Order: sequence, then structure tokens, then C-alpha cells
Amino acid sequence: MRNFLTTLLIVTALAAGTCPARAQHLYWLDTNYGAPALHRADADGLGATDVPLAPASLPEGLAAAASGAVYWADSALSNSAIHRAAADLSNIQQVLAGGSAWRGVAIDDTAQLLYWTSSNLVTGPKVHRSSVTGSGAAVLVALPSAANPRGIAVDHGGGAIYWADFDCDAIYSADLDGAAPTLWLQLAPGSAPYGVAVDPVQQFIYWTEYNSGTLRRASLTTGVPSTLVTGLLNPTYVALDLSAGRIYWAEGGAGAQRIQRSSLTGGSVVTLPAPLTTYGGIAFGGGGTTGVTAEAPPSEFAIDRVWPSPGRGSIRVAFSLPKATRVRLSVLDVQGRQVAVLDEGVLPAGRHERFWSGRSHGRAAPAGVYFVRLAAEGRTWVRRIVLAH
Repeated sequence: MRNFLTTLLIVTALAAGTCPARAQHLYWLDTNYGAPALHRADADGLGATDVPLAPASLPEGLAAAASGAVYWADSALSNSAIHRAAADLSNIQQVLAGGSAWRGVAIDDTAQLLYWTSSNLVTGPKVHRSSVTGSGAAVLVALPSAANPRGIAVDHGGGAIYWADFDCDAIYSADLDGAAPTLWLQLAPGSAPYGVAVDPVQQFIYWTEYNSGTLRRASLTTGVPSTLVTGLLNPTYVALDLSAGRIYWAEGGAGAQRIQRSSLTGGSVVTLPAPLTTYGGIAFGGGGTTGVTAEAPPSEFAIDRVWPSPGRGSIRVAFSLPKATRVRLSVLDVQGRQVAVLDEGVLPAGRHERFWSGRSHGRAAPAGVYFVRLAAEGRTWVRRIVLAH
């Protein structure tokens, strides 16, 4: 034990001071028919920047990938597309085209997959999936004609996707490959659920109800719902900041369009000074590395940052790969015993993020010191974690 701990402390000390800070941002869309835009600001809605998007494209769904890229979908009835931009909103590219009424978007960072919903009532509402580069696009679930899916969320660890159905007043789920589509939770008639997000750490699903003006959540285990915030004006999409314990949403009520924030348990609501003229998708994360352009490839293997530490619940691990290679990212205790595996397999070159839920073998791990270890090409890189309860 002493030799293992001493080695880890030496490696950790050598790595100290070398990690660049990663910035987390709030992103949102303004669907405005004549002047749509993609925005970015800090977690308080300050320092907003924006880029104009194509008029009449009706951008709606939005998701931030751990790589730093942001993705969004057009909800126009013809020539809908899915687009991608760098964390600083530069380098906008089209990922997929030729769609219709594409709505919510979600990213599976672990599998590098993109999910989205469509609500065209002529061709039929659907749930779709492709790689994050747009390859292998396919319909996963063909929905009944009465369906009107909007927001979608992925729980890779739980092996499920979830989406909100605006017209059916329900939350549905399916396996990651679209198998076994199921009515997960029936809501009150006329509630019109819109945005949906999953906290895979605490095992909650969050959603907004457009008509009832509420923000709600339910345990993924029990399915028992609770209301967090009421009195909202047509809330649409939602986004989670798990590290800070916050939830963001966009409201589209006439004359009261705004971005608001609350804690993951509800309570007081903060209206952010973020410009919004209609409504649209919202996401939190992305970022990139301070002082380095979002597109700059890493030059060496490294664990860039582990935060928050001390941390409770979700602890994020950012690491870099200069080339595609097989890796194993794991968490060890001070005795060198494996506590959790965060990822294992071949990953592409670039910057990646994974998180540790603070759990080991299905149970909450004891508070204390742990180490995250990246193993690749016969070498290892280690950083220290302090888990608090």
C-alpha cells in the first residue's frame, strides 16, 4: 500500500500546475423566424456573444458535447439540418441535412452518438440517431401519428433514452438502440411536456410542462414525480449544470421570453440577463481550454483537470489524447484497488470528459482520497480526487 500511494503522490505532484482551466458556458438558441441566433454566456448569463443563423431555419434543439462542440437542429418543415460549432461558436458546420421538423437534440458522449426527435405529422414523428459526425443516420423509433416529440435526453449508464411528447402529455423511454419503446410516465392532460434532461448521478429526470407552467422531476428508480417550480410562462427546453447543482430553462411566454435558473431541488428562481426574443434550445457545458483555441489538437496524453475536488456527487475528469488509441480510465482508492471504470476502449484523438458519480459497485463510496488513472500505450497518468459527503 505504501509503495502504491507514494508512487501516486509523486505522479500527482509532477502533474500539478500543468492543467489548463476549462470554461463551462451556457448556450441557448433564439428561434426567432426572421433573425435566429446562437448565443453563449457564462453561468450567470453575462458576457453574452452570439452568431446569426439562417432566417426561417427555426433552430430549436441544442446540446453541448464534452468535446466542447455544440450541436443544434432546425425545426423548419423543409430542408432541416443539424449543425455543429466549436465552443466559441466558430467553425459552424452542417452535420446532417434534408430533414423536416427536427426538434430536440442529445449527445451520448460515451458512445459518440447523436440523438434527435422529429415531429412532422405527414411523414410521421420519429426518434433518430447517428454518429456525432452524421454517419450512420437511422430512425430508431417510428412513433404513432398522434405523437409530437420535443426534448430528448440520454442516460448512457442506465442504457436508456427519454423524450417528452408535447401532445401525448407523457415522457417515453427506450433502450439506447431504440428497442423497447415504453410509456415511462403519463402526465396530466394538457400539461404539454417540452424539455427533458437526465441527472445520471443522482438518478433524476427533469422536464418542463409548457401549458401548466411547471418544472418537475422524478426519480428514475421510482418514477414518482414532484413539482420544483410553478408559475412559469411557457417553459421549453432545459439544461443541467450538475457540478453547481443548477437547472436552466428557456421561457417563451409572449412578452416574457427569458432564461431562468434554479437549483436542482427547486426553490428560488433567478432570471438571467441573457437576451431572448422567442424561445429555443438551451445547453450547459462545452467550454474548451482557456488560452487555447477550441480546435487546437492536444499534443500529449494528459489528465487535464479533475473537478470539483473536494466534490460531492458528479466529479468530472477532463483528459487529452494526441491520437486515437485504446485507453482505460479508472478510479482507485489509496490501496490501489479499483473503485470504478469511467471508460475503456478505443477513443479518438482530442479532448474528452467523463464523470465519476462517487459510487463504487452500486454503493456510495466512502469520503476520502481517491485517484483517477488514465492508462494508454503502456503508460499511466494519475490525478488525486477528494470525495466529500
